[in-house]
Order: sequence, then structure tokens, then C-alpha cells
Amino acid sequence: MAIELPDLTTLNSEAVDQAHAYIVQRVSEYSPNVETRRGVLYDILFHLEAILQTGQDQYADVLRKSGSLLAVSQDPTLATDEVLDEIASNFRATRYPGSNATGRAVIVINQFIPSSVSIATTFSADGKTFTPTATFFGRTSQSQIVNSTDSLIKPVGDGTFYYTIQLTADAVGADGNIKRNTKLTPSTSIPYFVTAYAESSFTSGADYENNEAFVTRLQEGISSKNVSNRKTINAMIRDQAAFKSILDISSIGFGDAEQVRYHSLFPIASGNRLDIYTQVQPVPSTVKVTKTATLVGRKNGGGLWQVAILKNDLPGFYDINKILKSDVVDSDTQTGLEIDQDARSFDLSGESTTFLPDITNAAEAAYSCFQTSVVRFIDTTTDPQLSVGSTASYDLFLRGMPQIRALQDFVAGRDVRPTAGDVLVKAPVPCDLRLSFVIYKKLTDAAIDTDAIKKALADKVNNMGFVGRLAASTLHSVIHEFLNSTQTASSIEMFGKIRKPDGTLKFIRDFDILEIPNEPSAMVSPKTAIFILDSADVGLSVQNVDDLTS
Repeated sequence: MAIELPDLTTLNSEAVDQAHAYIVQRVSEYSPNVETRRGVLYDILFHLEAILQTGQDQYADVLRKSGSLLAVSQDPTLATDEVLDEIASNFRATRYPGSNATGRAVIVINQFIPSSVSIATTFSADGKTFTPTATFFGRTSQSQIVNSTDSLIKPVGDGTFYYTIQLTADAVGADGNIKRNTKLTPSTSIPYFVTAYAESSFTSGADYENNEAFVTRLQEGISSKNVSNRKTINAMIRDQAAFKSILDISSIGFGDAEQVRYHSLFPIASGNRLDIYTQVQPVPSTVKVTKTATLVGRKNGGGLWQVAILKNDLPGFYDINKILKSDVVDSDTQTGLEIDQDARSFDLSGESTTFLPDITNAAEAAYSCFQTSVVRFIDTTTDPQLSVGSTASYDLFLRGMPQIRALQDFVAGRDVRPTAGDVLVKAPVPCDLRLSFVIYKKLTDAAIDTDAIKKALADKVNNMGFVGRLAASTLHSVIHEFLNSTQTASSIEMFGKIRKPDGTLKFIRDFDILEIPNEPSAMVSPKTAIFILDSADVGLSVQNVDDLTS
């Protein structure tokens, strides 16, 4: 939309008066015999002309400033989207248009017969709608699976059956990203339908880049695109279409205490090592991986099973959200099996590139695409007659940032990586948050939308990037957007759990400012860690002040 003339009723009165006085002065100079102090000319004609002139001056000022990168950088509201796009084109920068969230959904039916979901069917969840990417068919036999739109119907174990389909959010934006197990409601009848829900987290939804965000990123558009410094690294990565929506990047190199990948005869930093911590999206995704586990023994009244998580199952995964037998369909009521051991390692074999990053231990490889793990868990339903060495299929729900492998392949490419060193891409060190506070209101006040507050808090925290500290005042400013002048919020207890690269856990807690600890030798610092908040982890209660005074 082009820049428009301002609303004449909103003009500054002092500016109008000054324009009025200027018109009177110039007309008096031009024609001294004309009565310019009162009457029709002074009160009507000159006054209206002053209003028009003030409006045009304001329009011209905005138009002039909107063409200045400096002025727009200081105030992104000066320019319309179209004007800023034209400015940015001079620096070969383009606005990110946003993207739709996608993911797989589980369709549960009560009969073991062929089923289908039409592309014309939409699904709704939390006010958002999703559409199948095609017409999907549930098949009762593996031999019937001939297309990508065919899905095998499997038993749930409770007399029902399920198959999966691919959905895409109808609207562009991060709001379409939903969590695993989110219930989905179809718009039309599906034969033998019982329920539907998200199998894994829906990801890839990103918001349209507004002027403020675009102006901030313009520095990268102006920068050259190489690995010479942090600005150019960011520009180089975001210049790729697949990585345009990356939220934040933190590069750790020579001179940074967090860079520990120096392996030589002498305990000194030799340079030529670059670690790129990348927050691809606001929150990690949860992905289901089906694995064959081996029975290795007995423990706590159940079978002790072992499974290997390979580097490409979910490159750079954080942790295991849940483990279930493959014949058990995941749901919120399923608690999952007890994890006994999660031993991380790394694997540099079979890589397409001949130049690999210098990694010597699991901690250095943590949250990279070279990370692997051997997991042991206890299944108390294991048949006691099974012998050690028996195998069974299990579903592991892994949590982590996407695109770590794709980023590693890009920045380590022969034409991209620094010729005198190596590059290692990692997901940020996670600091999972829990918040707890109370809102006080009058009994006669309308109900407070606590779900909206929780979501707003999560959105605020998850989009902060590598900031290193979270102030309670920041959270209070979000909360008070939903309260009236008589409603208040208590102090906020902020509790964080950090999973260090070596696998150990560190807990932090505060009511004022929660800070990421500075432990660079352990690769934990404000430069490497991010805060992650699930809205379900916001403990919010509402208390009527009338009850407190009665």
C-alpha cells in the first residue's frame, strides 16, 4: 500500500497555526491592501489552506524519510511494506513471506476396513484449520501401499485402528505450529471415525516478516555473505531459501572461551574452529522414530531393552520425550517407559564431505548432526519367557531442532567453509523453563483468559534467541496486557533446567532475573544457550481479592 495523506482531523494544531500565520504573512507581503486579519479570507480560506498545507508537509516528510534506510531503521513504521521492499532491493535483500506449518496426523477408526480422508476435508484445532495435502487412503495390507498417499492401517490395541495423513495449516504463520497430541476435529464425516490428533509436532510455520524484523535483518542483506565474521555468517546462511526463517544464530570462534575444540600437543587455542549454534525455530520439534530394540537383561521387575539412536534419526536431538511399544498409540494418557540410560557418543563415518569437524568426544558433538546415543529403558510388560537377545519394535519420541543436518552440509561445503578451518553446526543448549505466579482480580471482574496469557508468555520467551537472561519485568509486561487497571500479578517464580552438552543437568531459579550460567569450559553460556517455554509449563492461578479480605 502506498503512503497516503494523513487524516486531516489528526494534524498537530500548532503546525496548522504556524502554516496559517505563514500564509497570512505571504499574502500581506504580496498584496498589502487585502484584509488578511479577519473575515472570510482569514477564517475560512487561509485556515483551510493551512490545513491542506500541513497535511502535505507531513506527507512529504514521511515520504522523504521512508526512502532513507537510516530513518526507517530508527522508525520502521515510517515506510509501508512496498516502500521498504524497494529500499531493500537495492541491497539484494528480500522480505521473508512466511510459511505454513505442516505435519502428520493420526486418524483413529473403529473398524479394520479401508478408509480415506478427502483433500476437501479440513481439520480444526485451537481456532486454526488444516487441510490434507492430498486425498489419503488407509489400506489394510502392505501390498496395497503403492503411493505416498497410501497409509497402512494398524491396530491401536484397544479394539480401534489408525493410519496417518499429512496436513498443512491453511494460514501462513507460526501460529499453525501445534504440539504433538493436539486434538484435530474434521469438518466432514470420516467413515468409522473415532478421533484425530497430531502425531508429531507441526513445524515450519513462520510469520510474515514485518518491517521491524526486516529492517533488523537488512544489515545482513547489506553484508557480504561468507564466514569472515558474525554478520556475514548470518547473512550467508539466511541468504539460502531453506534457512530464511531461522530465528537466531550465535557463532563461537577464536577468542571465545566456549570454543573448546582445540586438540594439539599444547593446551592453547590455535584458531580455525567455528561452532555455529542455530535456533532454527522458536521451540523444538518432537519426532517419532520407530526402532528395533534388543533385550539385554532384567531390571526393576521388567525387561531392560537397548536401542541405538543414529546420527540421522533426528540430528542434534535434545532428549527422549517418551518411549512406547510400537503397538501402543501415543496419547497424553500414555506415560511412556522408564529410561535407564542415555549414553551419548558421536559418529563421523559415512559422511559425504571429506573434510570433517575436529571432534574427539561426545560433549563436543552434542546437539550436532554427528551425535549418537545408546538408550536403555525398562518395559515391565516384557514377557518373562523372552530370552536375552530377543527384539521388539518401539516408538521413540525425540525432541530437537530441525535442519541441523542441512545446515551442517551447507556451511561445511567446499565452496562455503573457511579454507583454513572447520565448521560445526549445533542446536542451542536448551534451558527448559517453568513459570509460576498468581493473578489477583475482583470477584465481579470477567474471567481472565489464562490460556491466552500462557501462550503469549511462551511466544515472548521462545522468540528471544541468545539473550542469556530473562527478567521477570519482561514477563510482567506481557501479563499486564491482559489485565485491567485493578488486576495485578504476583512475583513470578522462574525455574530452568539446562541439559549441558556432557549430559549433566543444571537447575537455576530466581524471582527477579534468571540468568544462563557462564560455564564456557562446559560450552554453556549466554552465547550458546536459549530459554524454551511450553505454555503447559506456565503455572497460573487466579485468586479473587474479595476472598482474601473476607
